[in-house]
Amino acid sequence: TISLYAPLQMQAAVAWLPLAIALSLHEPKGVRLASEGHRENLRTVLRALFASGRFTMWLTLTNVVYAMLTIVAVFSFQAQWTVRGVALGHFGWLWAAQNLVVALAARAAHRVEDRLGFGFVIAAVAALPVVGFFGMGWLPGVFAIAVGVCFPLCRALNQVVLRDALNARMPTELRATANSLLALGMRALFALAGPLFGRALDVSGARAF
Repeated sequence: TISLYAPLQMQAAVAWLPLAIALSLHEPKGVRLASEGHRENLRTVLRALFASGRFTMWLTLTNVVYAMLTIVAVFSFQAQWTVRGVALGHFGWLWAAQNLVVALAARAAHRVEDRLGFGFVIAAVAALPVVGFFGMGWLPGVFAIAVGVCFPLCRALNQVVLRDALNARMPTELRATANSLLALGMRALFALAGPLFGRALDVSGARAF
């Protein structure tokens, strides 16, 4: 409500903080990929992700697909809040609450795994987006808004527990590149799914009951 420039200026200022922190970090010495060329190194990482065992392959695909689903869902939130009569001034509080849920759930993720088991975490990561998407479409009013919490919970469990499980199975010299490829895969899928999802929202709108 101050101006369109105010949020941009605040975000630009905040964006410098992690850069300043990153410049103060020193990377530990460790084993690195042999300098045989980028193409061969890429083949080595892809073999480790997709050809070193079915469990590792499914962990890789799960990390990419469910990360993409949580990002796609984020783009529907404002449409959902609008058709359910949430005032624009409350959008910021709802965004902040979503991010707070991610932070708290990520902090507790390993405790959840220790108490309920890795199988429970995988089942939760698979089920939460399904509950979230159908809940936002079918539930009335405030319940549809509340069920959106499924997506930050899924994101936290996926990015902490499942990513840790994958990293534990990657050789040290491949780990950083493997994580970069996961991020690239998620963005590539989103580049395909995002416009289709956005088109569906523009044409059909967000369901509200």
